[in-house]
Amino acid sequence: MRVLKLYFTPCPVAKKLLKCGSHIGFKVKDDSICHVFKLESDYKPRIEGKDVKVSLNSTSKCIFLETRKCIVRELLTRFYLVNFKVHRDRVIAVVIIAGKNWRIPNPEEYGPCLISVEEIKPEDLVFNEKEYFIAREFLESGYFKYRRRSKLESLAANLGYSKSQLSYILRRIVGKALAQIV
Repeated sequence: MRVLKLYFTPCPVAKKLLKCGSHIGFKVKDDSICHVFKLESDYKPRIEGKDVKVSLNSTSKCIFLETRKCIVRELLTRFYLVNFKVHRDRVIAVVIIAGKNWRIPNPEEYGPCLISVEEIKPEDLVFNEKEYFIAREFLESGYFKYRRRSKLESLAANLGYSKSQLSYILRRIVGKALAQIV
């Protein structure tokens, strides 16, 4: 398991949308993932492209952007996304949990938007030995996968804790990790 922080600039289409609104999240439906932007003015940018699909919801003033060549879309479909933040200077920081065989996305596929990748070492997080061991058990058991391969009850029994004790420890681990990353 590797915890990685990626920094990149938005694609040209997203840059246009960020000039007139803010990125508020993602819309996931079936196999498609769209960026959702909230318009902050009446200006509607003109967006064109063969790999881009844009739709506007006039009542909520939201724009939905779906593009096939998007590094964030690739990250969302392949990894556990821990954090996503757009900074004021329009640099995007994404924290993911990846496997040992993770490779940096090919810039030719997604454009030259990737700035840097830095690894966050587990020992840099403020886990004690017990928390680190339990966090590894959760990850290796498949607990955080989309379709869970293990349940809290079985992990608690294997580790010698009650379900409520293990739930508390897990919440503490996640809270510490997020405090270091956000």
